Amino acid sequence: MSDQINFLEAFPTNRETAIIKKLLIVEIPVTNMQRAIEFYAGQLGFYINLSKNPPSIWEDSREVFMYPTEGIKIMLWQTEGNERLGFTRDGKPHHFLILEIGEPAEVVRNKLIASGVKVGEILGEIADLGGCGKAFDVWDPDGNILRLCYRPS
Repeated sequence: MSDQINFLEAFPTNRETAIIKKLLIVEIPVTNMQRAIEFYAGQLGFYINLSKNPPSIWEDSREVFMYPTEGIKIMLWQTEGNERLGFTRDGKPHHFLILEIGEPAEVVRNKLIASGVKVGEILGEIADLGGCGKAFDVWDPDGNILRLCYRPS
């Protein structure tokens, strides 16, 4: 145990000594910007702040900022390659981003299924993750995996 404590002494262990103060943006690679905007804004409900994005975002933008009601914004980046965010855990693809939703998981999941969004597979239906609430996974049109969680107040 003392080796572990000595190891940790070399790193910041409180807010005052941390160099990084805030996570500002998560950048997401996409291959088709219009399709990505339709998914993130139309299906998931992120909003587009037109003062931060040019009004011509439907034409030729290679980057678009998307905002949740609160928290960290995302930036969609149009790429030429097939890069995706995610990793493998226990032999399965794993989500890279966890989003809190404002409606019960069952309601949101049913809406997404009805609109053709790929859901499930990793967690199965809807899983109760304790403090994280009820959750399920979705795939964006490019194959990036997101976990949606509902925590009732």
